[in-house]
Amino acid sequence: MKAYKVSYHNYWGDMGKIIFADTPGKAKYQAIGSDGFDDAEFTDLGCERAEYADNHENDLQLDFDLLMIDNGWIFGLEDSRELVNKDSRNMVIKCGGVDKLLTAFEDNEVSYDYENDIFKPAEEDK
Repeated sequence: MKAYKVSYHNYWGDMGKIIFADTPGKAKYQAIGSDGFDDAEFTDLGCERAEYADNHENDLQLDFDLLMIDNGWIFGLEDSRELVNKDSRNMVIKCGGVDKLLTAFEDNEVSYDYENDIFKPAEEDK
Protein backbone atom coordinates (compact mmCIF):
# COMPACT_ATOMS: atom_id res chain seq x y z
CA MET A 1 0.00 0.00 0.00
CA LYS A 2 1.11 3.58 -0.56
CA ALA A 3 2.76 5.39 2.32
CA TYR A 4 2.27 9.08 3.10
CA LYS A 5 4.03 11.35 5.56
CA VAL A 6 1.30 13.36 7.24
CA SER A 7 2.58 16.40 9.12
CA TYR A 8 1.09 18.85 11.59
CA HIS A 9 2.44 21.76 13.60
CA ASN A 10 0.85 21.93 17.06
CA TYR A 11 1.79 23.28 20.49
CA TRP A 12 4.38 20.46 20.90
CA GLY A 13 6.09 21.45 17.67
CA ASP A 14 6.25 19.68 14.33
CA MET A 15 4.60 16.28 14.31
CA GLY A 16 4.73 13.67 11.59
CA LYS A 17 3.69 10.11 11.02
CA ILE A 18 3.55 7.58 8.25
CA ILE A 19 0.04 6.62 7.21
CA PHE A 20 -0.80 3.87 4.73
CA ALA A 21 -3.67 4.77 2.44
CA ASP A 22 -4.84 4.82 -1.18
CA THR A 23 -4.82 8.63 -1.48
CA PRO A 24 -3.36 11.67 0.32
CA GLY A 25 -6.84 12.72 1.46
CA LYS A 26 -7.52 9.33 3.05
CA ALA A 27 -4.13 9.48 4.79
CA LYS A 28 -4.95 12.89 6.26
CA TYR A 29 -8.36 11.69 7.48
CA GLN A 30 -6.72 8.69 9.19
CA ALA A 31 -4.29 10.96 11.04
CA ILE A 32 -6.97 13.27 12.47
CA GLY A 33 -7.53 12.51 16.15
CA SER A 34 -4.56 10.15 16.47
CA ASP A 35 -1.69 10.66 18.93
CA GLY A 36 -0.10 14.06 18.31
CA PHE A 37 -2.88 15.00 15.90
CA ASP A 38 -5.64 15.30 18.51
CA ASP A 39 -6.61 18.89 17.65
CA ALA A 40 -5.83 18.70 13.94
CA GLU A 41 -8.28 19.56 11.24
CA PHE A 42 -8.00 18.36 7.66
CA THR A 43 -6.80 21.73 6.37
CA ASP A 44 -4.08 21.92 9.07
CA LEU A 45 -2.31 18.83 7.76
CA GLY A 46 0.46 18.50 5.22
CA CYS A 47 0.77 15.30 3.25
CA GLU A 48 3.48 14.00 0.96
CA ARG A 49 4.40 10.63 -0.47
CA ALA A 50 6.88 8.52 1.48
CA GLU A 51 7.73 5.97 -1.19
CA TYR A 52 10.51 4.45 0.92
CA ALA A 53 7.79 3.12 3.25
CA ASP A 54 5.46 1.73 0.57
CA ASN A 55 4.34 -1.81 1.36
CA HIS A 56 5.96 -1.77 4.82
CA GLU A 57 2.70 -1.60 6.78
CA ASN A 58 3.18 -5.15 8.12
CA ASP A 59 6.80 -4.74 9.20
CA LEU A 60 7.83 -5.53 12.73
CA GLN A 61 8.01 -2.31 14.76
CA LEU A 62 11.81 -2.46 15.06
CA ASP A 63 12.22 -2.89 11.31
CA PHE A 64 9.85 0.00 10.63
CA ASP A 65 11.62 2.22 13.18
CA LEU A 66 14.96 1.53 11.48
CA LEU A 67 13.44 2.26 8.07
CA MET A 68 12.26 5.63 9.33
CA ILE A 69 15.60 6.46 10.99
CA ASP A 70 17.45 5.47 7.82
CA ASN A 71 15.23 7.91 5.92
CA GLY A 72 15.95 10.90 8.12
CA TRP A 73 13.27 10.71 10.80
CA ILE A 74 14.18 12.05 14.24
CA PHE A 75 12.28 11.12 17.40
CA GLY A 76 12.35 12.79 20.79
CA LEU A 77 10.79 12.86 24.20
CA GLU A 78 7.93 15.25 24.83
CA ASP A 79 10.40 17.94 25.96
CA SER A 80 12.19 17.47 22.60
CA ARG A 81 15.65 17.36 24.16
CA GLU A 82 16.71 13.75 23.67
CA LEU A 83 16.81 12.87 20.01
CA VAL A 84 16.76 9.46 18.42
CA ASN A 85 18.37 9.64 15.00
CA LYS A 86 20.94 7.78 12.88
CA ASP A 87 23.52 8.20 15.65
CA SER A 88 21.21 6.27 18.00
CA ARG A 89 20.58 3.41 15.58
CA ASN A 90 22.59 0.81 17.55
CA MET A 91 20.77 1.64 20.78
CA VAL A 92 17.42 1.41 18.98
CA ILE A 93 18.40 -2.10 17.86
CA LYS A 94 19.69 -3.05 21.32
CA CYS A 95 16.47 -1.86 23.00
CA GLY A 96 14.16 -3.30 20.34
CA GLY A 97 12.70 -0.10 18.89
CA VAL A 98 12.36 3.66 19.34
CA ASP A 99 9.53 3.48 21.92
CA LYS A 100 11.44 0.88 23.93
CA LEU A 101 14.59 3.04 23.86
CA LEU A 102 12.64 6.06 25.10
CA THR A 103 11.03 3.93 27.83
CA ALA A 104 14.47 2.65 28.84
CA PHE A 105 15.64 6.27 29.07
CA GLU A 106 12.68 7.25 31.23
CA ASP A 107 13.37 4.21 33.46
CA ASN A 108 17.07 5.22 33.79
CA GLU A 109 18.22 2.04 32.06
CA VAL A 110 19.73 4.17 29.28
CA SER A 111 21.29 7.59 29.66
CA TYR A 112 21.83 10.43 27.24
CA ASP A 113 25.30 11.85 26.74
CA TYR A 114 24.56 15.52 26.08
CA GLU A 115 28.18 16.28 25.23
CA ASN A 116 28.19 13.76 22.38
CA ASP A 117 24.43 13.81 21.63
CA ILE A 118 23.95 10.05 21.91
CA PHE A 119 22.19 7.47 24.06
CA LYS A 120 24.29 4.94 25.96
CA PRO A 121 23.70 2.16 28.50
CA ALA A 122 23.26 3.57 32.01
CA GLU A 123 26.01 1.31 33.39
CA GLU A 124 28.56 3.35 31.40
CA ASP A 125 27.79 6.34 33.67
CA LYS A 126 28.98 4.50 36.77
